[in-house]
Amino acid sequence: MLTFGGLTLVVYCVFAIIGMELFHGKIQYFPANSNTPHALECGNPALKDSLFARGKYCKNNFNNFASSFIVLMELTVVNQWHDILSQPAKLYFIAFHIVMVIIIVNAAFILLIVSFRIFVSFILEAFFVEYSLEKSEVETAMEQKIQELGMGVQE
Repeated sequence: MLTFGGLTLVVYCVFAIIGMELFHGKIQYFPANSNTPHALECGNPALKDSLFARGKYCKNNFNNFASSFIVLMELTVVNQWHDILSQPAKLYFIAFHIVMVIIIVNAAFILLIVSFRIFVSFILEAFFVEYSLEKSEVETAMEQKIQELGMGVQE
C-alpha cells in the first residue's frame, strides 16, 4: 500500500508541476466581497458566463501547488469535472484522468484483490496442511494400537 501511495504522490506532483507551467495565472480567485470588475469571470474574460465562473470554481486553479493538488484530487474523484474542464485544457485533464483514475487506481484495486486472494489461499493451505498432519498422526496411533492388540485384518 505504501508503494501505491508513493506512486500516487509522484503522479500528482508531476501533473501539478505540468499544470502550473501550463495554466499558472489563467484563473484568479477574488473574495466574495471583491469589487474587482473581473471577479465574476475569475480574472479571465474568456470565462465570462461559463459554468466554471457561475459555479464559483475560481479557487480551482494552478496558481500554486496546494490549489493544483486540490484540482487534481477533484478530477481523481470525478467531482464536477465537466465544469472544471475548459476547452484548451482538455488534453491535459484527459491525460491525467487516464493515468491516475483508469490505470493507477484500477491497478491498485486489482492488486488489492489479488493480494487478498493470495492471503486467503495461504490461510486455507495452512489449515489443510495442519488438518492432514493431525489426521495422519491419529490414524498412525490407531493403526499401532490395532497391531498391538492383534486385531488387524489379515490379507
